[in-house]
Amino acid sequence: MNENELIFWAHDEDLSAIVNFHNEIKRLLHNEIVSINKKISEECDSRSEQAIKLEISKNVYKNILEPNLRIATFLIMFSHLEEWLFNVKSILAPSVDLDLKKGSIGRFKSVLQVGLGIDLSTSIEWDNILKVESIRNCLLHANGRVDYSKKRIEIQNIVSQSKGFLSIKRNRLILSGEYLLEFQKNVASLVELAK
Repeated sequence: MNENELIFWAHDEDLSAIVNFHNEIKRLLHNEIVSINKKISEECDSRSEQAIKLEISKNVYKNILEPNLRIATFLIMFSHLEEWLFNVKSILAPSVDLDLKKGSIGRFKSVLQVGLGIDLSTSIEWDNILKVESIRNCLLHANGRVDYSKKRIEIQNIVSQSKGFLSIKRNRLILSGEYLLEFQKNVASLVELAK
C-alpha cells in the first residue's frame, strides 16, 4: 500500500473505530438502564428510597451520560476529519496553501479543490460539514450554550433546518443520534469524493 492509499485506508479505519466506540458505550449504557429497570420492578417497592435512588441513576444514564456520549463522539469525529484533512494537505497537496482566514475545516477548501481537484461548489456534504463547524465551536467554546455563542443566530438557523436532528433545550445545544449518523455520512462521502 502506497502513502496515497494509506491515507484513505487510515481514514476509513479510524472513522469505523470511532463509530464502534460510540456504539459499544451506548450498548453498555442501555444495558445499565435495563438492569436498573429490572431491579426496580423485581426488587423494590416503587415508592421506596431504593427505588428512588435507582430512578435517579437511570436518569443519569439517559439524560446525562448518553447525550454527552453523542457530544464526545461528535467532537472526536470532527477532530478526526480535521486531522485527516491536514494529512491530505501534507501528503497529497503540500504545495497548496491553507486559507487561514477560514475556520478549522474551511481552511482546507483549496486543498480539496486545487490539490485534489474536487468541485466543492455543488457538494452538499461540504456545505453540511461547514455548518457542523459552527456546532463544534458552540460545543467547545460556549459549552453548548447557544446564548453564549458568538454565532447564536447562525446556530439557531442550523438547528431549525436540521430536520429535528439538533435541538436547543434550556439554551443548550442537543445532538441526536441521527445528527451523528448524518455527520458520519457527510465525512465518508467527502472522503469518497477525494479518492
